Amino acid sequence: SDVCSSDLTPLRALTPEGLTEEVVLLPSRKPTVPIAAGIQDFAGNDEFTGENPDEQASIVYYLKKRHVVGDFKIEIFDAQGKKLTTLPAGKRRGLNRVGWAMRMPPPKLPAATSLVISGGNSFQGPQVPTGTYTVRLTKADKVYEQKLELKPDPRSTHTDADRKTQFEAAVSLYDSLADLTYVAETLADVIDQATARKAKLTAGDATKVDAFINKVETLRKTLVATGPGGWLSGEEQLREKLAAAYGGINGFEGRPTASQLAAKDKLQKELASAAAALEAIGSNDVPALNKVLAGKKLDAVKVQTRGEWQAKQKS
Repeated sequence: SDVCSSDLTPLRALTPEGLTEEVVLLPSRKPTVPIAAGIQDFAGNDEFTGENPDEQASIVYYLKKRHVVGDFKIEIFDAQGKKLTTLPAGKRRGLNRVGWAMRMPPPKLPAATSLVISGGNSFQGPQVPTGTYTVRLTKADKVYEQKLELKPDPRSTHTDADRKTQFEAAVSLYDSLADLTYVAETLADVIDQATARKAKLTAGDATKVDAFINKVETLRKTLVATGPGGWLSGEEQLREKLAAAYGGINGFEGRPTASQLAAKDKLQKELASAAAALEAIGSNDVPALNKVLAGKKLDAVKVQTRGEWQAKQKS
């Protein structure tokens, strides 16, 4: 079986006594956090193909019986107890192997008419630092835990301090992309609500709704590319700039440059201004609009909270 790939550590750890247990989490070879790399070559008819080392951490466990009923999942926690990700768990009888890419989930990005053309690193979650993590397997009402130690790539020349600075900067921008997505999607949702109400109003009141929609859309257009040209237009708004800054830092495990960190701070200040503008719209413009709607016995426009938006991401 390829359950354990070329690593026989789990098989060697599975004892006759373990075969009688309902669930056994098994050790595996210590995974290496790899240096991100790509290759481009033109080998012609002289190409050599070999299997690269696995760039995932292996989580291996034994099930005495196939899991059928109840919750069944694998979660990864860092040393501070913060949950990093949830992985789908194989439920078949016998040995199961689940791979963890040693990254956080992909970042949130709001919809736009352009593509993020800063490379695949903008779409990957931050690579986690080396250290000890906790694997938690939940099977119905029972919980099993195991420590997982990640070691650095032996080829790496960067210090722990450099890697720490890189990770913190990448996570900071990763969180900013989530903040931006909340603001942009909330503005779009408010526009959709107002547009639906406008269809039921006469000309005078409809004009007031138009003014509201134009104000909200003007702010939204500073956050995401909305032009018809798509990625060919080259339009860049805050989404595109933040994603490019994140991708640049996320694709290199060493310390970010001074210009990268300066760009990060500048873009995050722009995001803070946009968040404040959304708050002002919710505090001033939306209540004024709702007075008009209430006079026509129409439902009020509501601004979703960050918590409400977050709940939708998990559904």
